[in-house]
Amino acid sequence: MTSRFALFRALVAALLLAAAGCAAARPSAAGPGGAEPGAALSAWRPYACAGFPRATRGAASFSLLLNRGYAVGYSETRRDPLWACYAVKALPNAPKAPPRPSRFITDTRTRGRVTHDDYTGSGYDRGHMAPSYAIATRFGQEAQRETFLMSNICPQRPALNQQPWRKIEETIAHGLAGHFGEVFVTCGPIFDDATPPALASGVAVPSAFYCIVAAVEGGGRFTAVALALPQSASGTRVAREALTTIDAVEARTGLDFFAPLPDDVEERLEASRGEEWWGLLGWEG
Repeated sequence: MTSRFALFRALVAALLLAAAGCAAARPSAAGPGGAEPGAALSAWRPYACAGFPRATRGAASFSLLLNRGYAVGYSETRRDPLWACYAVKALPNAPKAPPRPSRFITDTRTRGRVTHDDYTGSGYDRGHMAPSYAIATRFGQEAQRETFLMSNICPQRPALNQQPWRKIEETIAHGLAGHFGEVFVTCGPIFDDATPPALASGVAVPSAFYCIVAAVEGGGRFTAVALALPQSASGTRVAREALTTIDAVEARTGLDFFAPLPDDVEERLEASRGEEWWGLLGWEG
């Protein structure tokens, strides 16, 4: 398993070196753990298997923020992360995560300095993009604390955050990581309106959220699935209608995923609705 990922990453790294202007070369900031981006083309390696997303339109521009267990592309305009990337390895058992912090943390690397109280009384949960549990159980308590940075948070309706979004996070941390040995996740908000609604504090409210899970199968074949859930989604059962294509997510977000992959691999991957993943997800319907 390890050699398979090492070979795949070496291939992608070579492709990245030949690809000018990749997303990892965007203006970036060191993470709270002191992880300097260093060589921009290698900054994605702990978090992703085929590079960070790239912006294809102005509204999708972001600053890269690196943390111990995940990276985010943060929008100062939206005051939201536009994407979060993290890797989840299989564990031999299901460990208990450390206690959660009692409050969320202002990220002083951002200009907007969104606070915990900016969401209070808004009717929205502080929705994690990189999840607390998966990061805590793979990278430790300090990494978990960093998932409570407000640069990792988007407004989510309570029913979405506490039910289907949580179900997706649990499925990734347990089922999918166990099946593949390691999976790579990119998730974030979708803004279908050019001028989205906002909280009183100015934080933009997404209309939906996406989650893309990628893995490398035996023989080095790259595979992925994309899900999209509207703010109105609820219930502990994730509907099959949540399956979508990466192409569709790109059209809605203005982000380009997996750009360093060979064109034929990227086109196959991004056009597929990922129906073969439904059994692996373990959801009914």
